[in-house]
Amino acid sequence: MKATVAFGKQATKTLTVTNTGGAAATLKLKEHAGGTTIAAQGAALRRVKGADWHLSMTKAPAAARAAAASPPAAPAAGDAWQAAPDLPVPTQDNSVDSYDGKIYSGFGFNGTSDTNELYSYDPRTGAWTQRASASDTREAPAHGFVNGKLYVVGGWNANGVPDRTLEVYDPSTDTWTTGTSAPVAYAGSSSAVLDDQLYVVGGCLADSCGEVRAGVYDPADDSWSQIADYPEPAAFTSCAGIQGKLYCAGGITDHGDIKSTYVYDPAADS
Repeated sequence: MKATVAFGKQATKTLTVTNTGGAAATLKLKEHAGGTTIAAQGAALRRVKGADWHLSMTKAPAAARAAAASPPAAPAAGDAWQAAPDLPVPTQDNSVDSYDGKIYSGFGFNGTSDTNELYSYDPRTGAWTQRASASDTREAPAHGFVNGKLYVVGGWNANGVPDRTLEVYDPSTDTWTTGTSAPVAYAGSSSAVLDDQLYVVGGCLADSCGEVRAGVYDPADDSWSQIADYPEPAAFTSCAGIQGKLYCAGGITDHGDIKSTYVYDPAADS
């Protein structure tokens, strides 16, 4: 007989012996030969590939949620990257943007739940400051600064469903307002600012990743417009506005990773 026991736990197995013969019987139980050598305390850490999960972390398996909450290893001595002050809370799938010499990090999954918190980092003082929280919690939203304001849309809500609501943050007043909601809600969309407009490409639904729909938001008249579909289904693609065109590369779908790169020309809508 055998039992599986988690580290630090215990397990019990019951064995019932019945003698249907005509004489006494003797039974001896012994431990099975073999086993596992437990690593000594302080042994070097080993990286183990975790479960592939790219949907809302609020719906993720326990192992994936635990991994998200685990602190990363410290950088090696002499590494070209130097440590800066930590975020006030651990975060993934957050939005990060820069404006007026500061970095703004908001939303995402904090290891336990989705959040609506926003923080700014000032490299001159080396300090993080908590800003006003948005109305909605979001994980993996589309985002970008346009003319001094931060626009955030989409992303999974606490129930793992994409949020259509557009929220707008004004750093000068530390306040949030709302704009016209997106026609369709996605999470894990690519986003970039080009010519004072916010472009949103592809993304995920509640239970799948890889969409072709793309759109653009114009803060000047608070309106959304659909643009030409992305050439292939994608989510979590990286996009940037460069010299009047939108460049997008990489990403994932439910079927695997993507290495394609595409360029969108707004003048030709292609």
